[in-house]
Amino acid sequence: MRALAAALAVAWSTASAADVAPTALRLGDAASPQLYELRLAIDPAEPGFTGEVRITLLVNRETDVIWLNAKDLDIEQATFVQGEKPIEVRVQRAGDDRVGFEAVGDKFVFGTTTAAIRYRGKLEPSATHGLFHVSEGGKPYVMSQFEAIDARRAIPSFDEPGWKTPWDITIDAPAADAAVSNAAEAAAEDIADRPGWRRHRFARTKPLPTYLVALAVGPFATADGGTAGEGRTPLRFVAPEGRAAEARFARSATPRVLQLLEAYFGTPFPFGKLDSVAIPGTTRFGAMENAGMITYDSRLLLATAREESPEFQRGYVSVGAHEMAHQWFGDLVTLAWWDDVWLNEAFATWMARKTVRQFRPEWESGWRHGEQRRRALQADHLLSARQVRNAVVDKNDIYGGFDGITYSKGAEVLSMFESWLGEAPFRQGVRNYLSRHAGGNATTEDFFRAVGEAGGRGEQAAAALRSFVEQPGLPLVDVSLACGGGRLPALKVAQRRFAAAGHTAPPQRWMTPACFRYRSEGKLAKQCTEVTSDATIPLGVATCPDWIVGNADGAGHWIARYDAPLLGKLANAVVDLPEDEAVAFAGDMTLLVGSGLVSRDEGLRFANSLLRHPALGVRHGGMYFLERQRDEVLSAAQRQARQALLVSYVFPMARSFGWLDHAADDLGTRELRALVMAYAARMPGGERFRARANDLAMRWIDNPEALPASSVAAVLVTTGRFADTATFDRLAGALARTQGARDRSRLIAALAAARDPSLRARALDMALRDPSSGGLDPHESFGLLQDALRDDANRAPAFAFLREHWDGILKKIPSESGGWLLEPLGGLCSRRDRQDFAAFFQQRAQDLHDGPRRYAQALEQIDICLASSSAGERAAPVIKRKAPRRGRRG
Repeated sequence: MRALAAALAVAWSTASAADVAPTALRLGDAASPQLYELRLAIDPAEPGFTGEVRITLLVNRETDVIWLNAKDLDIEQATFVQGEKPIEVRVQRAGDDRVGFEAVGDKFVFGTTTAAIRYRGKLEPSATHGLFHVSEGGKPYVMSQFEAIDARRAIPSFDEPGWKTPWDITIDAPAADAAVSNAAEAAAEDIADRPGWRRHRFARTKPLPTYLVALAVGPFATADGGTAGEGRTPLRFVAPEGRAAEARFARSATPRVLQLLEAYFGTPFPFGKLDSVAIPGTTRFGAMENAGMITYDSRLLLATAREESPEFQRGYVSVGAHEMAHQWFGDLVTLAWWDDVWLNEAFATWMARKTVRQFRPEWESGWRHGEQRRRALQADHLLSARQVRNAVVDKNDIYGGFDGITYSKGAEVLSMFESWLGEAPFRQGVRNYLSRHAGGNATTEDFFRAVGEAGGRGEQAAAALRSFVEQPGLPLVDVSLACGGGRLPALKVAQRRFAAAGHTAPPQRWMTPACFRYRSEGKLAKQCTEVTSDATIPLGVATCPDWIVGNADGAGHWIARYDAPLLGKLANAVVDLPEDEAVAFAGDMTLLVGSGLVSRDEGLRFANSLLRHPALGVRHGGMYFLERQRDEVLSAAQRQARQALLVSYVFPMARSFGWLDHAADDLGTRELRALVMAYAARMPGGERFRARANDLAMRWIDNPEALPASSVAAVLVTTGRFADTATFDRLAGALARTQGARDRSRLIAALAAARDPSLRARALDMALRDPSSGGLDPHESFGLLQDALRDDANRAPAFAFLREHWDGILKKIPSESGGWLLEPLGGLCSRRDRQDFAAFFQQRAQDLHDGPRRYAQALEQIDICLASSSAGERAAPVIKRKAPRRGRRG
């Protein structure tokens, strides 16, 4: 079987499982699971649970010990039988998440063995991993989240993705509670010897790894979604008590999303049913692709009539499409080991964008069109960025795999290569990959081989994909235009790794599918090529283009940097660029300026043009650039230039927009309005906009129906930012009365934005206090701290609060979430803050979930900001570099 082949990749071919070091990450292949029969007894009102698991396993060779993963589980009894012969075992512990069953006397020998293990575990009270408690409306619920390696908190098991096994699941629970799992409920009956309890038996699942097993217990309400798709898949929407009606949009949209996915994959939905289950609150994840039972943070799945904004609708379609795409790509075909998690997540992210575009094209236009690409560039431009596909040798390698490199860069690489190979061949490659490996495991190489063959490029495609997936970094392509001298116009390009000013990147090579857009003799044209090194590219036109811009159609995981003559041409042409190219140009210019590779003066000059572009999406790009021009990185003259842009463009847009959305507004208008209004209000000269926001916020507090849902967040955060004591008290009082998670998060963000030092201190203090004394729950405390740390004006004082109360914060917020607080600290931008950050976190980061990587990246971002700030008083050269040295292909 493929799972066994995957396990054999570890160096275990001759060693017995007893030779495993207790700290080893993998269990080895001495035994492999064939079937799990699991029964859990769960009362959401209690702190713990009991379990019994019967594992039919194959012992692959003689061994003294069979090792399983188990974390925080008390083993009460373990019985092993080989054939009909009982094997007495002694329980061993190795580290904090491994348990061994050592044969006493006889050894385990080749053949089928049955293990029956009875145990107890605890329900996690704050973090959303393993089996965890959540509550809503005073009612307790128990949910599961087993990805990546948290099934071991609930089940003694082979908790690795390569072991793919059928599951028979039974849940005992109080009779008033519902129970949900991966497969349909086959039977439910009262438990004779436990009055007031019901036993829920579920149908046997298809083979699944442990991390895709899921369950939920509590007083749920269920909305029937009918059936959808070629196989008439039953749909249900499972919500906390009293909230099933809030799944209205999800019920209406899900059948269409499922049909679009079936059409792409060319096969019916691969599981017997699809439940969409709302979790009252999550930390560190928003949704999870459990086979046949997708779980969502309730804010992604549920909305009242007033909350069902276009932003909510798009968000559900996007996240729902991502998780549903996983049912084929990730669940039907599963990764063999965590080094390939990038492929599952990148594909689902890419597929979600494609599905949203089909579902409602305007949702993927304008500024939204390049959102995924911008995230990918931001994640990949650091020298400390990791490569997409990494060897996984410790737990931090697993935790670090779920980041912007995996999701955004991985998706953009797939998008770029789909464009290169062709949409139809790429789709056929995906279908071939799924059909070859359905029901089993597969690897990155399996996927590369399938799309390369279908695209007619074979190993060439695989090598090109590897150049982006198996080395870190972002290609920077220096571009100049050669015209005259009796020769046809041509581009000259030189490719090297993107590195901020003052940083030196190692030599690297990519095969980059690069497309350029230009205008010549009044006509638009597109030129595509494959850039591997320095090259001259004939344009195929007789006259010199008016302008030329990289990343035609706003696509491509690379950045073009233009020489001075080309920048001069573009300065006069930005307002005429097609929207997709201009949107990409705006995002690229923001990153180039922020990295010191183009002068800030040049960037402000282009912002003038971007803000005059007729397309809203491009003006959004101009605002995106302006938002990132913080006072500390600007010279006095540059602050004056920014103020001129405010007066000429931003304030007039704000007066035209106003704070309130209108029913006829498209999504692009709503998103630009929120950005423009919040920015205008917080800048010098924005007092009138602040006053209006305050009036609207007070109206909303009195009557949440008074404002359009799309307008609420920007209004509240602006009000909180400039609140006096009376206003702050109104916001805090509203928070104390508000139950809904969406409105609570908006009010928390408003309080976290307070500029007044005494009010800021009150807001931060809420993160430490217990809810019974006016504080927040662990998830909300974590959210408030993130909100404060992401705010340019509040980051430094919030960082001081963090240092002063670090131990208390780690005790309060969900366990293993502390490392996430390092990420926004990359926005610090003073030498004193850098010193404090390094002194405080250099050692502490080693003990945090994915802490070392997050620390290194935050420190690099601080250094880039410091270099950019010191360079802000002078104009950096556009291009004064020699051609890059040749290096080995990654």
